[in-house]
Amino acid sequence: MFEQLRQRFGGDPKYKRGSSDIVELTTADVATINLGWNSRFNSSTLRNQLMLYPGLSLRVVGSQDYIIGDLWRRHEEVGHITEVRARTHRKELLESLEAEFRQRKLRAVVVANDEHAENPRFYMDAGYIVLENIIYYDKPDTIVYNSFRGVPLYTIPYNYLMEEDLLIVDHAAFPWLWWNSREEMGFYSKQPDVTIQICYRSEDNKPVGYFGFTMYERWGHLDRLAVTPEFQGMGYGAYQLSVAIKMMEAKGARRVTLSTQLTNHQSQRLYERFGFQRVQNLEYNLIGRWID
Repeated sequence: MFEQLRQRFGGDPKYKRGSSDIVELTTADVATINLGWNSRFNSSTLRNQLMLYPGLSLRVVGSQDYIIGDLWRRHEEVGHITEVRARTHRKELLESLEAEFRQRKLRAVVVANDEHAENPRFYMDAGYIVLENIIYYDKPDTIVYNSFRGVPLYTIPYNYLMEEDLLIVDHAAFPWLWWNSREEMGFYSKQPDVTIQICYRSEDNKPVGYFGFTMYERWGHLDRLAVTPEFQGMGYGAYQLSVAIKMMEAKGARRVTLSTQLTNHQSQRLYERFGFQRVQNLEYNLIGRWID
C-alpha cells in the first residue's frame, strides 16, 4: 500500500495552482516541516497522523505552508480540516484538500474549532457555514427524582460482540452527520474512562437505545444518549438518563455535563426536566460545508 502511495505522490505534483506545486505531506517531511507555535502536533503525533490518513495532508513545494486533514470523528464521509499554516497559499491548500475529499466521494467537510476561530473571514469567503449550533448543559448534582420502576427495559455493559446492535441503534437514532462509524465506536469504547451501556426491551431483547459517558475527576460527561425513533416518547430516554446519572454518581461524579444540537428540542426538554441548565459561554458552532 505504501509503495502505491509513494508512486502516487512521490513524482509529479499532486496539484498545481498557478505557480504553486502542492504535494502530499508525508512522514519524510516531518523532520523539515516547521510547525506553528500553536500547533496541536509535535513530530511524533504528526507522523502518526500522516500514517493514519495518507493523502489528506498537503504542503507547498519550496515553502513551509501546509494543511493537515483527516476524517471528522472517523466518519467515512466527512472530511476534517485539522490545521493550516500558510502565509501565502492558504486558499490553494484548502482548494486542493477539498478536491481530494471530493475525489474520495466525501459528502461534507468540517473545520476544527480553533482553526476556524483564527481565520473566520477566510472560511466565510470560502463558503463555509454553520452546520450545527451546539449547546451545553450542566447538572450541578446527581439527583434523580424518579426511579423509573416498571419500565420494561434493561441495560448491559457494551462489548465488541454487540457492535451491530449498537450501530443499528446509533444510525436509526441520530442524523447522518452524527452517525458513529465502526472505527469511531471502536476507538471510543477503548478509552479508559468511558462507559457504554446498551438498552434492550425486556419482552423481546430488542436493542432500543444506548448511552455512553466519560468520567473526569469529579464529574461525568454524557457523550451519547440514543433511542430508536419507534420508541421515542415512551420514557426510554428518561430511563437511560436516570441509569447513566446514577452510574456516574457511583463512580464519583458530583455533577453531570452534556452537549446537544440546538435543533434537538425533544432532548432539551428531557434534560431540563432532570435539572440540567444551559451554560451559554461553552456553546459553539460546527462550521463546515457540503461537498458538491
